[in-house]
Amino acid sequence: MGETPTSLLGKALFPSETSPADSITQEHDFQRVVDPLWRQWTDMLSRTEAPKVPQQTGGMAVCEFGLHDIRCVRSCAQDVFDRPNRSTEDAITLTLHTALSHLDQRDTYVRMLFIDYSSAFNTIVPSKLVTKLRDLGLNSALCDWILNFLTGRPQAVRMGSTTSSTLTLNTGAPQGCVLSPLLYSLFTHDCVATHSSNTIVIKFADNTTVIGLITGDDETAYREEVRALTSWCQDNNLHLNVSKTKELIVDFRRRQREEHAPLSINGTTVERVNSFRFLGVHISEDLTWTHHTDFITKSARQRLFFLRRLRRLNMDSRIFCSFYRCTIESILTGCITAWYSSCTALNRKALQRVVKAAQHITRTELPSMEDLYTQRCRKKATKIIKDPSHPATNCSACCRLADGSLAWWGHDLCLCCGEKVEWPRAPYEDF
Repeated sequence: MGETPTSLLGKALFPSETSPADSITQEHDFQRVVDPLWRQWTDMLSRTEAPKVPQQTGGMAVCEFGLHDIRCVRSCAQDVFDRPNRSTEDAITLTLHTALSHLDQRDTYVRMLFIDYSSAFNTIVPSKLVTKLRDLGLNSALCDWILNFLTGRPQAVRMGSTTSSTLTLNTGAPQGCVLSPLLYSLFTHDCVATHSSNTIVIKFADNTTVIGLITGDDETAYREEVRALTSWCQDNNLHLNVSKTKELIVDFRRRQREEHAPLSINGTTVERVNSFRFLGVHISEDLTWTHHTDFITKSARQRLFFLRRLRRLNMDSRIFCSFYRCTIESILTGCITAWYSSCTALNRKALQRVVKAAQHITRTELPSMEDLYTQRCRKKATKIIKDPSHPATNCSACCRLADGSLAWWGHDLCLCCGEKVEWPRAPYEDF
């Protein structure tokens, strides 16, 4: 028996991979919520001259049509990392590029504030979200559909055979729903830097980082930016978790005039740390990568145990290679284009020893760290060149040199032919 449009729409909005403790309520409650939304969508499509919906089955086509409209609006928002061809590598690279470019000047240092929100997705106010969507130009009928979807959601918790009483939710977006990340990004699109000349705000999903580019110990703009962000969070019902919010200060000046004054948010002092894990990469206050490489080397070596167990079972070499790529190589090469070129020779040898150990266990030829890095750089640079809206296009992280060779900033080999590249003296100005 074929699936109904309601069931297809339900699969798109509520993924089935949920634990017993997070299960949705009784089936009749779900039908009561989805059926009116499905009827409202079909009525709206029959009355308005909208673009043709793809020829698919019922509710799934309608859901994809709505997602297309939302993505079109999102592409016009100012969050440059929440769109296709964007990744954590791009956010980390832009952060490091901005900091290093500022530190090249005299009497400068950088303060990075890594914001932590308490249950960010659960605190979205649907009425404020819909107002912002209308201001962005989203279709009124679609805004009403989203408001209907986010309000009056009955939920319960089931543990085994015991089910709690039903609670109706009118705030937040469902965890795991395909719409939730999109709606959250649009909800926070107006959270931007007020002092764009010496502070930037980098957002990736629910991760927000404020970078203060400070010259001559003048932190006025940075502290005003933090106060503005705090006020914006209060106006938009987002709760700052100050105890988990950390600050990292990068200061290479030989003579510091005085100790850096601590930063306070809502009367609570923000903890200053020597290293912070930002989007999976450990950034240290001296911008070295020893702590990060030690961490991923230890994590990768722990997984060699499972590779040895597979060898005892006489598994096929293809299974060995697939397991290695998924569980070990993925750890070693996470965001590799952002940090590998700045690693010391000692760090690179430690990483390569893990590859050699895995190669000895699997008895197959595995790509070296240098080859993996070159391959990832070539792939990343090609994507950036094909995407004019990519943030690295403006910051010259990826450059096409005068002789036509393609290079990734900080990499001394051409990504096309492998020959050595001579970088110009002022790449940030010439490109």
